Amino acid sequence: MVGGVCAAKPPYEMTMYTFVHFKAKIYKFNVQEAGETVDKHNKFIKQLSAGGNVIAYGSFGGEDGGVLVMKGDVQQEVIMQDPAVTAALFEAEFKKLYIAKGAFARSDNSPSLN
Repeated sequence: MVGGVCAAKPPYEMTMYTFVHFKAKIYKFNVQEAGETVDKHNKFIKQLSAGGNVIAYGSFGGEDGGVLVMKGDVQQEVIMQDPAVTAALFEAEFKKLYIAKGAFARSDNSPSLN
């Protein structure tokens, strides 16, 4: 995980984030390729992270999927290029979040991510 939640300080300024829930869709027909596809998915997420817009990413463990939080309004077409989504191993659900600026902090206790 890149970061976590921390207390924002007044005066509050709201900012928008895109929340992507990756729902795992592992079935008999795709279980053989799941490991390789998840590796490609992880590389894809690392590439997204290099752009500096990823606030948090993590897996729920097992077959429960994962979550990605990014700054701003992310074009869904970008996430839909994720190898795990194109292989139908994950289904991407999108939500927009409006949160007080400063509410996300780095996991290493550095200044806030937003």
